[in-house]
Amino acid sequence: LSTLEQFPFAPSIRQQLAQLYLARQQPLLALEQLLIVREQLPSRLGGNQIGLLYLHLEQWPRAAEEFRRLLDQDEAAAGASNHYFLALALIGESRYQEAIEQLQQVSPEASIYRDAMLQLSYLQLQQGSVSEGSQILHLLLEQGIDDSEVYYYLVAFYQHQQDVLQAYQFAAEGVERHPSDARLLYQQGVVLDAMDQHEA
Repeated sequence: LSTLEQFPFAPSIRQQLAQLYLARQQPLLALEQLLIVREQLPSRLGGNQIGLLYLHLEQWPRAAEEFRRLLDQDEAAAGASNHYFLALALIGESRYQEAIEQLQQVSPEASIYRDAMLQLSYLQLQQGSVSEGSQILHLLLEQGIDDSEVYYYLVAFYQHQQDVLQAYQFAAEGVERHPSDARLLYQQGVVLDAMDQHEA
């Protein structure tokens, strides 16, 4: 801090201080330093760290504004992750349709694709677009994304539809592929119990 008093316009020092605050689990203080850096020398601070801190602090409108700014600056460079993070901010504001539109822009080549599609399927189901939500989950499996979360969502979907046979099929397949996943094991037990009650 004494160095900052002597050199109040030293962005590199403020960036180091921000990292120190983050290491100490003090995100608000880190955010304050990064905002000062951007004000003093905008070209020095790239990436989406400020937006991520806004998300962490659940300051949804400011997070949304930050990620929109990044996408407007250079969408190609910003990449799919900022569409995903903008969607999370919009969900925090209960702006679900806008969040869906952002998630739909994430391409299969993106590293964040799996997370974005799981979030998209959940939103579609939540908004009553049952067919679209389930299609996304089936598409993930067809694309070879063998993830326990995909099976978990599919089982939950078919349970909601009261289709116990389909629910059991995906629960059994999920457990076979991910035998140590506690949630899938629990789901399989619940579905088996529902099948026994249905046959009784």
